[in-house]
Amino acid sequence: MERVVDYAMLARAKQLALFHHDPARHDAAVDRLCELASARVAAGEGTLQVCAAAEGQSIELAPGPIHPRPAIVPAASALRSLSPREVSSVLIVDDDPDMVFLLETALRAEGVHVLTATSGEAALTCAQQEHPSLILLDMQLPRLDGLAVCRALRAEPDPRLCNVPIVMLTGVKLHEVDLAEAFAAGATDYLTKPVKLTLVRSRVRAWLQRTSAV
Repeated sequence: MERVVDYAMLARAKQLALFHHDPARHDAAVDRLCELASARVAAGEGTLQVCAAAEGQSIELAPGPIHPRPAIVPAASALRSLSPREVSSVLIVDDDPDMVFLLETALRAEGVHVLTATSGEAALTCAQQEHPSLILLDMQLPRLDGLAVCRALRAEPDPRLCNVPIVMLTGVKLHEVDLAEAFAAGATDYLTKPVKLTLVRSRVRAWLQRTSAV
């Protein structure tokens, strides 16, 4: 809870009203924050005014001068700078629709064209037709699993297929023998589930930038 005060100080806030509905937290914790803020003001560490509101209580803050906020420009993805002809595409292959949706949502924020498939057979067909820049491939697929898909792509005569980066997705802990098998099948990288979207996006960004530089 003390971090609330710290962040408000860093943001140069003048007034902070605290509300809480957390059953695991009690009013004494909020009161403690007010005491800490008052102590810092007394010590000359800031001028933040902190008050707390109980259930049903309303707080009216005195109007103060309006300071324009500096414009915040979001960090643009390096992939968005590509021209329309160079837009990268990522093929997501997973039989779990929730996982597909999660990955698709995360990658669309990177400005890439997203393709999806829910089976190994559909993945091969899509790859042969669309020639994606990168493939996120679930290792555990019904019938034709990820390793078989990987081997089939590496056997293709088309360099756009046999050289495409393939990041294997696995929900089980991979041991050394499993990693050796995956890389022998042609995988270029792997991620374990549950996936962290920040890691997925950074890994995808790195591979796409690497392939676009070739």
